[in-house]
Amino acid sequence: MTKQINWYKWIFAGLVMVSLGIYFTIALRHSANIGISVRQQHGQWIITRILSHSAGDNISVAVGDQLLQIDGNDPGKVSSVQRMLLVNHASKLTILRDGHQQVISLASHPFLSTYWILLAVSLSVILITVLILFWRRQSLQERHFENFMLFFAIALVALIPSSQGIILGRIILVAFLSLIPMMVRKMLVSPKINSFLGWLTLIYTYLNPLLYIAFVLGWLPAWYWLADYLNDWGSFFLPLVLVILVFLEGIQKGQERVSRVNFSLIFLTSLIPLYLLYLYPLKWPPQHSFLNVAAFLLVPIICLLHILIVNRSLSNSYRRVRGYAQGYLLVLTTTIMALIINLGRGLPLWLVTAYALMLMIAVAPVYQEVFALIAGFDSRHQRLELFDAVENEREQVALTIHDTAIQNLILMKKQFERASPEDNHQKLLDTMDDLIHELRDLCNRVYPMLISDLGVANTIRQMIDHLQQTWPIEIQFQDHSGGQLDQLSDRQANFVLRSLQEMLINSVKHGQANQAWVQVTRNQKSLTITCQDNGTFQKHSQTSGHYGLTTIKQKLNLLGGSLVIQTYPRTEIAMMIPLESEEESNGKDRFN
Repeated sequence: MTKQINWYKWIFAGLVMVSLGIYFTIALRHSANIGISVRQQHGQWIITRILSHSAGDNISVAVGDQLLQIDGNDPGKVSSVQRMLLVNHASKLTILRDGHQQVISLASHPFLSTYWILLAVSLSVILITVLILFWRRQSLQERHFENFMLFFAIALVALIPSSQGIILGRIILVAFLSLIPMMVRKMLVSPKINSFLGWLTLIYTYLNPLLYIAFVLGWLPAWYWLADYLNDWGSFFLPLVLVILVFLEGIQKGQERVSRVNFSLIFLTSLIPLYLLYLYPLKWPPQHSFLNVAAFLLVPIICLLHILIVNRSLSNSYRRVRGYAQGYLLVLTTTIMALIINLGRGLPLWLVTAYALMLMIAVAPVYQEVFALIAGFDSRHQRLELFDAVENEREQVALTIHDTAIQNLILMKKQFERASPEDNHQKLLDTMDDLIHELRDLCNRVYPMLISDLGVANTIRQMIDHLQQTWPIEIQFQDHSGGQLDQLSDRQANFVLRSLQEMLINSVKHGQANQAWVQVTRNQKSLTITCQDNGTFQKHSQTSGHYGLTTIKQKLNLLGGSLVIQTYPRTEIAMMIPLESEEESNGKDRFN
Protein backbone atom coordinates (compact mmCIF):
# COMPACT_ATOMS: atom_id res chain seq x y z
CA MET A 1 0.00 0.00 0.00
CA THR A 2 1.41 3.39 -0.93
CA LYS A 3 0.47 6.96 -0.24
CA GLN A 4 1.81 10.40 -0.95
CA ILE A 5 3.94 12.37 1.45
CA ASN A 6 2.07 13.59 4.54
CA TRP A 7 2.49 17.35 4.36
CA TYR A 8 0.63 17.96 7.63
CA LYS A 9 3.09 15.79 9.52
CA TRP A 10 6.09 17.66 8.14
CA ILE A 11 4.52 21.08 8.70
CA PHE A 12 3.75 20.07 12.28
CA ALA A 13 7.31 18.78 12.67
CA GLY A 14 8.65 22.08 11.40
CA LEU A 15 6.57 24.00 13.93
CA VAL A 16 7.75 21.69 16.71
CA MET A 17 11.38 22.24 15.69
CA VAL A 18 10.95 26.02 15.62
CA SER A 19 9.34 25.91 19.08
CA LEU A 20 12.15 23.72 20.40
CA GLY A 21 14.66 26.05 18.80
CA ILE A 22 13.23 29.05 20.63
CA TYR A 23 13.08 27.19 23.95
CA PHE A 24 16.60 25.80 23.68
CA THR A 25 18.00 29.17 22.59
CA ILE A 26 16.63 30.78 25.75
CA ALA A 27 17.89 27.90 27.89
CA LEU A 28 21.35 27.89 26.35
CA ARG A 29 21.72 31.64 26.79
CA HIS A 30 21.90 31.14 30.56
CA SER A 31 23.42 27.67 30.54
CA ALA A 32 26.81 26.50 31.73
CA ASN A 33 26.90 22.72 31.84
CA ILE A 34 28.98 21.64 34.83
CA GLY A 35 29.10 18.06 33.58
CA ILE A 36 30.03 16.45 36.90
CA SER A 37 28.85 13.01 38.03
CA VAL A 38 28.73 12.36 41.77
CA ARG A 39 28.16 9.44 44.16
CA GLN A 40 27.26 9.44 47.83
CA GLN A 41 29.82 7.49 49.81
CA HIS A 42 29.60 7.30 53.60
CA GLY A 43 27.35 10.35 53.66
CA GLN A 44 29.69 12.40 51.47
CA TRP A 45 29.17 13.45 47.83
CA ILE A 46 32.25 12.47 45.83
CA ILE A 47 33.00 13.62 42.27
CA THR A 48 33.34 10.47 40.12
CA ARG A 49 33.47 11.86 36.58
CA ILE A 50 33.92 15.14 34.68
CA LEU A 51 32.60 15.41 31.14
CA SER A 52 34.84 16.75 28.40
CA HIS A 53 34.40 20.38 27.28
CA SER A 54 31.99 21.11 30.12
CA ALA A 55 32.43 23.93 32.59
CA GLY A 56 33.74 21.38 35.07
CA ASP A 57 36.49 20.50 32.62
CA ASN A 58 37.75 24.08 32.70
CA ILE A 59 37.94 24.60 36.46
CA SER A 60 40.14 23.23 39.21
CA VAL A 61 37.99 20.26 40.20
CA ALA A 62 39.14 16.67 39.97
CA VAL A 63 37.74 13.19 40.30
CA GLY A 64 37.82 12.24 43.99
CA ASP A 65 37.10 15.74 45.32
CA GLN A 66 34.34 16.01 47.91
CA LEU A 67 31.46 18.26 46.84
CA LEU A 68 30.26 20.30 49.80
CA GLN A 69 27.85 22.84 48.29
CA ILE A 70 26.20 23.83 45.02
CA ASP A 71 25.29 27.53 44.99
CA GLY A 72 25.28 27.42 48.79
CA ASN A 73 22.96 24.38 48.96
CA ASP A 74 23.64 20.87 50.11
CA PRO A 75 24.17 18.64 47.02
CA GLY A 76 21.53 16.20 48.23
CA LYS A 77 18.91 18.95 47.98
CA VAL A 78 19.71 19.84 44.34
CA SER A 79 17.17 18.23 42.00
CA SER A 80 19.64 17.12 39.31
CA VAL A 81 21.77 15.40 41.95
CA GLN A 82 18.74 13.78 43.55
CA ARG A 83 17.36 12.51 40.25
CA MET A 84 20.34 11.85 37.99
CA LEU A 85 23.40 12.04 40.27
CA LEU A 86 24.62 14.88 38.03
CA VAL A 87 25.62 18.49 38.64
CA ASN A 88 24.30 20.25 35.55
CA HIS A 89 24.01 23.96 36.29
CA ALA A 90 25.54 26.16 38.94
CA SER A 91 27.38 29.43 39.38
CA LYS A 92 29.44 28.42 42.43
CA LEU A 93 30.80 25.14 43.82
CA THR A 94 32.37 24.44 47.20
CA ILE A 95 34.71 21.45 47.29
CA LEU A 96 37.05 19.81 49.78
CA ARG A 97 40.43 18.52 48.62
CA ASP A 98 43.19 17.23 50.86
CA GLY A 99 41.52 18.86 53.84
CA HIS A 100 41.37 22.27 52.18
CA GLN A 101 38.04 23.87 51.30
CA GLN A 102 37.80 25.76 47.97
CA VAL A 103 35.08 27.95 46.49
CA ILE A 104 34.98 27.90 42.68
CA SER A 105 33.00 30.39 40.60
CA LEU A 106 31.65 29.37 37.19
CA ALA A 107 30.95 31.51 34.16
CA SER A 108 28.31 30.86 31.51
CA HIS A 109 29.62 29.66 28.15
CA PRO A 110 26.67 29.51 25.77
CA PHE A 111 26.94 27.62 22.49
CA LEU A 112 24.36 29.66 20.61
CA SER A 113 26.24 30.09 17.32
CA THR A 114 26.95 26.36 17.05
CA TYR A 115 23.41 25.56 18.07
CA TRP A 116 21.93 27.79 15.38
CA ILE A 117 24.08 26.03 12.81
CA LEU A 118 22.70 22.66 13.94
CA LEU A 119 19.17 24.06 13.88
CA ALA A 120 19.69 25.14 10.27
CA VAL A 121 21.11 21.70 9.43
CA SER A 122 18.10 19.96 10.97
CA LEU A 123 15.70 22.12 8.95
CA SER A 124 17.76 21.28 5.85
CA VAL A 125 17.38 17.57 6.64
CA ILE A 126 13.61 17.99 6.60
CA LEU A 127 13.73 19.96 3.36
CA ILE A 128 15.99 17.42 1.61
CA THR A 129 13.83 14.49 2.75
CA VAL A 130 10.70 16.21 1.48
CA LEU A 131 12.38 16.87 -1.87
CA ILE A 132 13.47 13.22 -2.15
CA LEU A 133 9.91 12.02 -1.56
CA PHE A 134 8.21 14.96 -3.30
CA TRP A 135 4.86 14.13 -4.93
CA ARG A 136 5.57 10.42 -5.13
CA ARG A 137 3.68 7.38 -4.03
CA GLN A 138 5.52 5.99 -1.03
CA SER A 139 6.14 2.38 -0.11
CA LEU A 140 6.07 1.16 3.48
CA GLN A 141 9.88 1.22 3.61
CA GLU A 142 9.91 4.81 2.40
CA ARG A 143 7.51 5.84 5.14
CA HIS A 144 9.84 4.27 7.71
CA PHE A 145 12.72 6.21 6.18
CA GLU A 146 10.64 9.39 6.28
CA ASN A 147 9.91 8.87 9.99
CA PHE A 148 13.55 8.09 10.73
CA MET A 149 14.73 11.31 9.08
CA LEU A 150 12.07 13.26 10.99
CA PHE A 151 13.28 11.89 14.33
CA PHE A 152 16.89 12.47 13.27
CA ALA A 153 16.17 16.13 12.51
CA ILE A 154 14.54 16.62 15.92
CA ALA A 155 17.49 14.86 17.60
CA LEU A 156 19.87 17.30 15.91
CA VAL A 157 17.93 20.17 17.47
CA ALA A 158 18.36 18.56 20.89
CA LEU A 159 22.03 17.57 20.49
CA ILE A 160 23.75 20.63 22.00
CA PRO A 161 21.06 21.23 24.68
CA SER A 162 21.53 17.61 25.75
CA SER A 163 25.30 18.04 26.01
CA GLN A 164 24.70 21.16 28.13
CA GLY A 165 22.54 19.29 30.62
CA ILE A 166 19.12 20.61 29.55
CA ILE A 167 16.70 17.86 30.59
CA LEU A 168 14.31 18.15 27.62
CA GLY A 169 17.24 17.87 25.22
CA ARG A 170 18.46 14.73 26.96
CA ILE A 171 15.01 13.15 26.88
CA ILE A 172 14.77 13.76 23.11
CA LEU A 173 18.27 12.41 22.47
CA VAL A 174 17.73 9.29 24.60
CA ALA A 175 14.42 8.68 22.82
CA PHE A 176 16.12 8.93 19.41
CA LEU A 177 18.99 6.62 20.39
CA SER A 178 16.44 4.13 21.72
CA LEU A 179 14.52 4.35 18.45
CA ILE A 180 17.50 3.60 16.17
CA PRO A 181 17.55 -0.25 16.49
CA MET A 182 13.85 -0.63 15.70
CA MET A 183 13.95 1.81 12.77
CA VAL A 184 17.05 0.17 11.30
CA ARG A 185 15.37 -3.23 11.59
CA LYS A 186 12.21 -1.98 9.88
CA MET A 187 14.25 -0.56 6.99
CA LEU A 188 16.88 -3.30 6.57
CA VAL A 189 15.22 -6.53 7.75
CA SER A 190 11.44 -6.44 8.02
CA PRO A 191 8.73 -3.94 8.96
CA LYS A 192 6.96 -6.74 10.85
CA ILE A 193 7.69 -7.75 14.45
CA ASN A 194 8.10 -11.46 13.69
CA SER A 195 11.11 -12.51 15.77
CA PHE A 196 12.47 -12.38 19.30
CA LEU A 197 14.88 -9.62 18.30
CA GLY A 198 12.00 -7.70 16.77
CA TRP A 199 10.10 -7.78 20.06
CA LEU A 200 13.28 -6.92 21.97
CA THR A 201 13.93 -3.81 19.88
CA LEU A 202 10.28 -2.79 20.17
CA ILE A 203 10.29 -3.12 23.97
CA TYR A 204 13.59 -1.25 24.25
CA THR A 205 12.33 1.56 21.99
CA TYR A 206 9.41 2.34 24.29
CA LEU A 207 10.70 1.23 27.69
CA ASN A 208 14.06 3.02 27.74
CA PRO A 209 12.72 6.58 27.17
CA LEU A 210 9.90 5.97 29.67
CA LEU A 211 12.42 4.82 32.28
CA TYR A 212 14.52 7.91 31.63
CA ILE A 213 11.56 10.28 31.98
CA ALA A 214 10.39 8.56 35.16
CA PHE A 215 13.90 8.71 36.63
CA VAL A 216 14.34 12.39 35.75
CA LEU A 217 10.98 13.30 37.28
CA GLY A 218 11.86 11.48 40.51
CA TRP A 219 9.26 8.73 40.13
CA LEU A 220 11.96 6.09 40.55
CA PRO A 221 14.57 5.77 43.31
CA ALA A 222 18.01 7.23 42.56
CA TRP A 223 19.70 3.86 42.41
CA TYR A 224 23.29 4.06 41.25
CA TRP A 225 22.93 1.14 38.84
CA LEU A 226 19.83 2.73 37.26
CA ALA A 227 21.61 6.07 36.87
CA ASP A 228 24.56 4.29 35.25
CA TYR A 229 22.19 2.44 32.93
CA LEU A 230 20.27 5.52 31.79
CA ASN A 231 23.21 7.94 31.58
CA ASP A 232 25.70 5.44 30.27
CA TRP A 233 25.56 2.00 28.70
CA GLY A 234 21.78 1.68 28.50
CA SER A 235 21.46 4.73 26.24
CA PHE A 236 24.73 4.47 24.32
CA PHE A 237 26.07 0.90 24.33
CA LEU A 238 22.83 -1.04 24.09
CA PRO A 239 21.58 0.64 20.86
CA LEU A 240 24.90 -0.23 19.23
CA VAL A 241 24.63 -3.89 20.27
CA LEU A 242 21.03 -4.08 19.04
CA VAL A 243 21.90 -2.54 15.66
CA ILE A 244 24.67 -5.13 15.16
CA LEU A 245 22.25 -7.93 16.11
CA VAL A 246 19.69 -6.54 13.65
CA PHE A 247 22.24 -6.59 10.84
CA LEU A 248 23.20 -10.19 11.71
CA GLU A 249 19.51 -11.13 11.77
CA GLY A 250 19.13 -9.88 8.21
CA ILE A 251 22.10 -11.99 7.10
CA GLN A 252 20.82 -15.08 8.94
CA LYS A 253 17.39 -14.78 7.34
CA GLY A 254 19.01 -14.62 3.92
CA GLN A 255 17.51 -11.21 3.32
CA GLU A 256 17.69 -10.40 -0.38
CA ARG A 257 20.12 -7.52 -0.62
CA VAL A 258 21.72 -5.92 -3.62
CA SER A 259 24.05 -3.83 -1.49
CA ARG A 260 26.93 -5.62 0.26
CA VAL A 261 27.72 -2.70 2.55
CA ASN A 262 28.33 -3.77 6.16
CA PHE A 263 26.19 -1.24 7.99
CA SER A 264 27.02 -2.53 11.48
CA LEU A 265 30.76 -2.13 10.78
CA ILE A 266 30.22 1.47 9.62
CA PHE A 267 28.04 2.19 12.64
CA LEU A 268 30.58 0.68 15.05
CA THR A 269 33.52 2.52 13.46
CA SER A 270 31.65 5.83 13.56
CA LEU A 271 31.05 5.45 17.29
CA ILE A 272 34.73 4.97 18.19
CA PRO A 273 35.37 8.73 18.69
CA LEU A 274 32.23 9.07 20.81
CA TYR A 275 33.23 6.27 23.17
CA LEU A 276 37.00 6.76 23.37
CA LEU A 277 37.12 10.56 23.31
CA TYR A 278 33.99 11.51 25.26
CA LEU A 279 31.97 8.82 27.06
CA TYR A 280 34.90 6.77 28.34
CA PRO A 281 37.89 8.98 27.63
CA LEU A 282 41.39 7.69 28.20
CA LYS A 283 43.95 9.87 29.95
CA TRP A 284 45.53 10.14 26.51
CA PRO A 285 44.57 11.24 23.87
CA PRO A 286 42.78 14.41 24.96
CA GLN A 287 38.99 14.51 25.14
CA HIS A 288 36.76 16.10 22.53
CA SER A 289 33.42 17.83 22.82
CA PHE A 290 30.24 15.81 22.51
CA LEU A 291 29.26 17.63 19.32
CA ASN A 292 32.57 16.87 17.59
CA VAL A 293 32.38 13.13 18.18
CA ALA A 294 28.61 12.66 17.90
CA ALA A 295 28.73 14.25 14.43
CA PHE A 296 30.34 11.03 13.17
CA LEU A 297 26.86 9.46 13.30
CA LEU A 298 26.19 11.35 10.07
CA VAL A 299 28.37 8.80 8.26
CA PRO A 300 26.22 5.69 8.96
CA ILE A 301 23.05 7.69 8.26
CA ILE A 302 24.36 8.77 4.84
CA CYS A 303 25.46 5.18 4.13
CA LEU A 304 22.05 3.89 5.24
CA LEU A 305 20.45 6.05 2.55
CA HIS A 306 22.68 4.35 -0.06
CA ILE A 307 21.82 0.86 1.23
CA LEU A 308 18.08 1.53 1.12
CA ILE A 309 18.23 2.95 -2.41
CA VAL A 310 20.42 0.17 -3.82
CA ASN A 311 18.27 -2.50 -2.14
CA ARG A 312 15.24 -0.80 -3.74
CA SER A 313 13.70 -0.07 -0.34
CA LEU A 314 13.67 3.53 -1.56
CA SER A 315 12.85 4.23 -5.18
CA ASN A 316 14.92 7.14 -6.41
CA SER A 317 16.62 8.30 -9.61
CA TYR A 318 19.92 7.95 -7.73
CA ARG A 319 20.17 4.46 -9.30
CA ARG A 320 19.47 5.75 -12.79
CA VAL A 321 20.82 9.30 -13.01
CA ARG A 322 24.58 9.80 -12.99
CA GLY A 323 24.41 13.26 -11.41
CA TYR A 324 22.56 11.99 -8.33
CA ALA A 325 25.20 9.31 -7.70
CA GLN A 326 28.00 11.86 -8.11
CA GLY A 327 26.21 14.24 -5.76
CA TYR A 328 25.89 11.46 -3.18
CA LEU A 329 29.64 10.76 -3.37
CA LEU A 330 30.34 14.46 -2.98
CA VAL A 331 28.20 14.68 0.17
CA LEU A 332 29.70 11.52 1.70
CA THR A 333 33.30 12.49 0.94
CA THR A 334 32.87 16.08 2.14
CA THR A 335 31.27 14.89 5.38
CA ILE A 336 34.06 12.40 6.12
CA MET A 337 36.79 14.93 5.31
CA ALA A 338 35.23 17.63 7.50
CA LEU A 339 34.81 15.22 10.41
CA ILE A 340 38.36 13.89 10.16
CA ILE A 341 39.87 17.39 9.92
CA ASN A 342 37.87 18.51 12.94
CA LEU A 343 38.89 15.38 14.85
CA GLY A 344 42.56 16.10 14.15
CA ARG A 345 42.60 19.14 16.42
CA GLY A 346 44.70 18.18 19.42
CA LEU A 347 45.33 14.62 18.25
CA PRO A 348 48.59 13.29 16.77
CA LEU A 349 48.64 12.85 13.02
CA TRP A 350 49.33 9.11 13.14
CA LEU A 351 46.26 8.50 15.31
CA VAL A 352 43.96 10.53 13.07
CA THR A 353 45.41 8.79 10.00
CA ALA A 354 44.85 5.35 11.54
CA TYR A 355 41.23 6.13 12.37
CA ALA A 356 40.63 7.70 8.95
CA LEU A 357 41.95 4.49 7.37
CA MET A 358 39.60 2.38 9.51
CA LEU A 359 36.63 4.54 8.57
CA MET A 360 37.48 4.48 4.85
CA ILE A 361 37.84 0.68 4.93
CA ALA A 362 34.38 0.48 6.50
CA VAL A 363 32.77 2.74 3.87
CA ALA A 364 34.84 1.42 0.93
CA PRO A 365 31.99 -0.89 -0.27
CA VAL A 366 29.76 2.19 -0.56
CA TYR A 367 32.27 3.84 -2.90
CA GLN A 368 32.68 0.61 -4.88
CA GLU A 369 28.93 0.27 -5.41
CA VAL A 370 28.43 3.91 -6.38
CA PHE A 371 31.39 3.78 -8.79
CA ALA A 372 29.88 0.60 -10.26
CA LEU A 373 26.59 2.45 -10.76
CA ILE A 374 28.39 5.32 -12.47
CA ALA A 375 30.28 2.86 -14.69
CA GLY A 376 26.95 1.27 -15.52
CA PHE A 377 25.60 4.69 -16.50
CA ASP A 378 28.58 5.17 -18.83
CA SER A 379 28.19 1.71 -20.35
CA ARG A 380 24.46 2.12 -20.89
CA HIS A 381 24.98 5.62 -22.28
CA GLN A 382 27.66 4.37 -24.67
CA ARG A 383 25.44 1.50 -25.85
CA LEU A 384 22.56 3.91 -26.38
CA GLU A 385 24.79 6.28 -28.36
CA LEU A 386 26.00 3.43 -30.57
CA PHE A 387 22.43 2.20 -30.99
CA ASP A 388 21.31 5.68 -32.01
CA ALA A 389 24.23 5.97 -34.44
CA VAL A 390 23.39 2.65 -36.10
CA GLU A 391 19.71 3.52 -36.29
CA ASN A 392 20.52 6.91 -37.82
CA GLU A 393 22.70 5.25 -40.44
CA ARG A 394 19.95 2.78 -41.30
CA GLU A 395 17.44 5.60 -41.56
CA GLN A 396 19.70 7.62 -43.86
CA VAL A 397 20.47 4.61 -46.07
CA ALA A 398 16.75 3.89 -46.35
CA LEU A 399 16.02 7.53 -47.19
CA THR A 400 18.79 7.59 -49.80
CA ILE A 401 17.49 4.44 -51.48
CA HIS A 402 13.94 5.78 -51.35
CA ASP A 403 14.83 9.20 -52.77
CA THR A 404 17.14 7.94 -55.53
CA ALA A 405 17.00 4.31 -56.59
CA ILE A 406 13.34 3.68 -55.90
CA GLN A 407 12.25 6.94 -57.53
CA ASN A 408 14.34 6.16 -60.60
CA LEU A 409 12.88 2.65 -60.79
CA ILE A 410 9.36 4.09 -60.61
CA LEU A 411 10.27 6.52 -63.41
CA MET A 412 11.69 3.67 -65.53
CA LYS A 413 8.56 1.61 -64.99
CA LYS A 414 6.33 4.46 -66.18
CA GLN A 415 8.57 5.03 -69.19
CA PHE A 416 8.39 1.35 -70.11
CA GLU A 417 4.61 1.39 -69.76
CA ARG A 418 4.31 4.37 -72.09
CA ALA A 419 6.99 3.35 -74.57
CA SER A 420 6.17 1.81 -77.96
CA PRO A 421 8.46 -0.55 -79.92
CA GLU A 422 9.42 2.28 -82.22
CA ASP A 423 10.53 4.62 -79.40
CA ASN A 424 14.15 5.32 -78.72
CA HIS A 425 15.14 3.56 -75.47
CA GLN A 426 18.27 5.67 -74.92
CA LYS A 427 16.60 7.66 -72.14
CA LEU A 428 15.80 4.45 -70.33
CA LEU A 429 19.39 3.28 -70.69
CA ASP A 430 20.63 6.61 -69.34
CA THR A 431 18.29 6.34 -66.38
CA MET A 432 19.57 2.82 -65.70
CA ASP A 433 23.17 4.06 -65.84
CA ASP A 434 22.34 6.81 -63.36
CA LEU A 435 20.68 4.28 -61.09
CA ILE A 436 23.69 1.96 -61.20
CA HIS A 437 25.98 4.88 -60.44
CA GLU A 438 23.87 6.00 -57.48
CA LEU A 439 23.68 2.49 -56.03
CA ARG A 440 27.44 2.00 -56.44
CA ASP A 441 28.07 5.33 -54.77
CA LEU A 442 25.73 4.42 -51.94
CA CYS A 443 27.51 1.08 -51.44
CA ASN A 444 30.86 2.82 -51.28
CA ARG A 445 29.56 5.27 -48.72
CA VAL A 446 28.05 2.53 -46.56
CA TYR A 447 31.00 0.13 -46.87
CA PRO A 448 33.88 0.90 -49.26
CA MET A 449 34.77 -2.19 -51.30
CA LEU A 450 38.00 -0.98 -52.95
CA ILE A 451 40.21 -0.75 -49.87
CA SER A 452 41.47 -4.32 -50.08
CA ASP A 453 42.34 -3.89 -53.78
CA LEU A 454 43.78 -0.37 -53.89
CA GLY A 455 44.91 0.25 -50.30
CA VAL A 456 43.69 2.98 -47.99
CA ALA A 457 45.73 5.86 -49.43
CA ASN A 458 44.76 5.17 -53.06
CA THR A 459 41.12 4.62 -52.08
CA ILE A 460 41.13 8.01 -50.38
CA ARG A 461 42.61 9.60 -53.52
CA GLN A 462 39.94 7.94 -55.68
CA MET A 463 37.23 9.11 -53.28
CA ILE A 464 38.62 12.67 -53.44
CA ASP A 465 38.64 12.58 -57.27
CA HIS A 466 35.03 11.47 -57.27
CA LEU A 467 34.03 14.24 -54.85
CA GLN A 468 35.78 16.88 -56.95
CA GLN A 469 33.84 15.70 -59.99
CA THR A 470 30.57 15.74 -58.07
CA TRP A 471 30.94 18.87 -55.95
CA PRO A 472 32.43 22.33 -56.65
CA ILE A 473 35.43 21.89 -54.37
CA GLU A 474 39.20 21.53 -54.75
CA ILE A 475 40.80 19.04 -52.36
CA GLN A 476 44.50 18.53 -51.66
CA PHE A 477 45.67 15.28 -50.04
CA GLN A 478 49.04 14.72 -48.33
CA ASP A 479 50.07 11.39 -46.79
CA HIS A 480 52.98 11.68 -44.34
CA SER A 481 52.26 8.39 -42.59
CA GLY A 482 55.19 6.55 -44.15
CA GLY A 483 52.94 3.77 -45.42
CA GLN A 484 51.28 3.33 -42.03
CA LEU A 485 47.95 4.44 -43.48
CA ASP A 486 47.83 1.27 -45.57
CA GLN A 487 48.58 -0.84 -42.48
CA LEU A 488 45.33 0.06 -40.75
CA SER A 489 42.97 -2.77 -39.88
CA ASP A 490 39.87 -3.28 -42.01
CA ARG A 491 37.59 -1.67 -39.47
CA GLN A 492 39.94 1.30 -39.01
CA ALA A 493 40.41 1.78 -42.76
CA ASN A 494 36.68 1.60 -43.41
CA PHE A 495 36.03 4.07 -40.61
CA VAL A 496 38.69 6.53 -41.89
CA LEU A 497 37.37 6.50 -45.45
CA ARG A 498 33.73 6.97 -44.47
CA SER A 499 34.59 9.69 -41.96
CA LEU A 500 36.72 11.65 -44.43
CA GLN A 501 34.04 11.40 -47.07
CA GLU A 502 31.40 12.71 -44.69
CA MET A 503 33.59 15.57 -43.44
CA LEU A 504 34.42 16.70 -46.97
CA ILE A 505 30.78 16.54 -48.06
CA ASN A 506 29.82 18.58 -44.98
CA SER A 507 32.49 21.14 -45.88
CA VAL A 508 31.00 21.93 -49.26
CA LYS A 509 27.36 21.17 -48.51
CA HIS A 510 26.95 22.92 -45.15
CA GLY A 511 30.08 25.05 -44.80
CA GLN A 512 30.02 26.41 -48.38
CA ALA A 513 33.72 25.61 -48.75
CA ASN A 514 35.44 25.49 -52.14
CA GLN A 515 38.85 24.40 -50.89
CA ALA A 516 39.85 21.62 -48.51
CA TRP A 517 43.10 20.05 -47.30
CA VAL A 518 43.52 16.52 -45.99
CA GLN A 519 46.75 15.58 -44.21
CA VAL A 520 47.85 12.34 -42.55
CA THR A 521 50.67 12.33 -39.96
CA ARG A 522 51.89 9.69 -37.55
CA ASN A 523 53.81 9.07 -34.36
CA GLN A 524 54.78 5.81 -32.71
CA LYS A 525 51.34 4.85 -31.46
CA SER A 526 48.76 6.75 -33.50
CA LEU A 527 47.77 8.38 -36.76
CA THR A 528 46.35 11.89 -36.97
CA ILE A 529 44.10 12.67 -39.93
CA THR A 530 43.34 16.37 -40.32
CA CYS A 531 40.69 17.86 -42.58
CA GLN A 532 40.72 21.66 -43.12
CA ASP A 533 38.50 23.84 -45.29
CA ASN A 534 37.86 27.51 -45.98
CA GLY A 535 34.16 27.28 -45.24
CA THR A 536 32.05 28.17 -42.22
CA PHE A 537 31.50 25.57 -39.52
CA GLN A 538 27.82 24.88 -38.91
CA LYS A 539 26.78 23.34 -35.60
CA HIS A 540 23.82 21.61 -37.16
CA SER A 541 26.19 19.73 -39.46
CA GLN A 542 27.30 17.69 -36.49
CA THR A 543 24.06 15.78 -36.67
CA SER A 544 23.25 16.20 -40.34
CA GLY A 545 23.92 13.62 -42.97
CA HIS A 546 23.79 9.87 -42.68
CA TYR A 547 27.19 9.70 -41.03
CA GLY A 548 27.59 12.99 -39.15
CA LEU A 549 30.27 14.25 -36.81
CA THR A 550 28.39 12.99 -33.76
CA THR A 551 28.51 9.46 -35.13
CA ILE A 552 32.19 9.88 -36.05
CA LYS A 553 33.00 10.94 -32.50
CA GLN A 554 31.05 8.07 -30.97
CA LYS A 555 32.73 5.41 -33.06
CA LEU A 556 36.13 7.04 -32.71
CA ASN A 557 35.73 6.78 -28.94
CA LEU A 558 35.06 3.07 -29.33
CA LEU A 559 38.30 2.75 -31.30
CA GLY A 560 40.14 4.45 -28.43
CA GLY A 561 40.72 7.64 -30.41
CA SER A 562 39.57 11.23 -30.13
CA LEU A 563 38.07 13.99 -32.25
CA VAL A 564 39.14 17.64 -32.04
CA ILE A 565 37.17 20.41 -33.78
CA GLN A 566 38.63 23.89 -34.33
CA THR A 567 36.57 26.61 -36.01
CA TYR A 568 39.00 29.57 -36.08
CA PRO A 569 40.71 30.82 -38.18
CA ARG A 570 39.77 27.85 -40.40
CA THR A 571 37.49 24.94 -39.85
CA GLU A 572 39.75 22.05 -38.85
CA ILE A 573 38.71 18.58 -37.74
CA ALA A 574 41.41 16.21 -36.49
CA MET A 575 40.95 12.49 -35.86
CA MET A 576 43.50 10.69 -33.68
CA ILE A 577 43.40 6.92 -34.27
CA PRO A 578 45.55 4.55 -32.16
CA LEU A 579 47.45 1.95 -34.16
CA GLU A 580 46.25 -1.57 -33.46
CA SER A 581 48.47 -4.56 -32.87
CA GLU A 582 48.16 -7.53 -35.19
CA GLU A 583 46.17 -9.42 -32.59
CA GLU A 584 43.74 -6.54 -32.14
CA SER A 585 43.31 -6.04 -35.87
CA ASN A 586 42.15 -9.64 -36.21
CA GLY A 587 39.51 -9.15 -33.54
CA LYS A 588 35.84 -8.86 -34.07
CA ASP A 589 34.67 -5.76 -35.92
CA ARG A 590 32.47 -3.88 -33.48
CA PHE A 591 30.77 -1.91 -36.19
CA ASN A 592 29.53 -4.85 -38.27
